[in-house]
Amino acid sequence: MQTKTMKNVVTKMLISLRKVPLLPTGERYQPEKHYMRGPGPACAAKARLSQGAPQSG
Repeated sequence: MQTKTMKNVVTKMLISLRKVPLLPTGERYQPEKHYMRGPGPACAAKARLSQGAPQSG
């Protein structure tokens, strides 16, 4: 009987933790701070190959 009670307590704790916001209330997620800007090194290497320039590195 005690196992069921413990399981209920753990379940209720997990459900209550799900409601806790991960970010502070005044702070919003700003995706422009996280997204890559411009082409990356793979794109530059592909462009060099298509232009016939030797690949460095």
